[in-house]
Amino acid sequence: MPALSRKNTSTSNENIILSEVTSDSFTREQALNAVPVRNEAVNTQYGDNEEAILTFYVQQRGWLVSMLRFLGKPDTISMQKRLQLDEIGTLIWQLSDGKTSVLDMIDLLCDRYRLHRKEAEKSLLAFLRMLGERGLIAMELKSLHGS
Repeated sequence: MPALSRKNTSTSNENIILSEVTSDSFTREQALNAVPVRNEAVNTQYGDNEEAILTFYVQQRGWLVSMLRFLGKPDTISMQKRLQLDEIGTLIWQLSDGKTSVLDMIDLLCDRYRLHRKEAEKSLLAFLRMLGERGLIAMELKSLHGS
């Protein structure tokens, strides 16, 4: 599992941005109080059904990059990817605004879609983890000590 890169976002260390979200990253309490923040480099468009289509670039790895290095060519190849979200994924993407906590998202999902709390929490955290692993969001951890 890749190491987390941490970046302080305030001088008092109250907030920490985690560039990758993994299950071992932080406690359940921290995860629920975290605030997802969209990567500004991701282009968001909406299809006919108002569902989000995310366009982003990923750095290529593997044998092609090794071959380019061997040939003395630049090895910085990026590939454009697209990810189409469904209705719930689009809602979560829109709520990843740097203001709405994971806990607030769970409450909204439970109310709007009549989900059981544990089901909403588990599904939401898995989806946010996937977005984080792709570099589409970062999680901002808020201080649990009250500021």
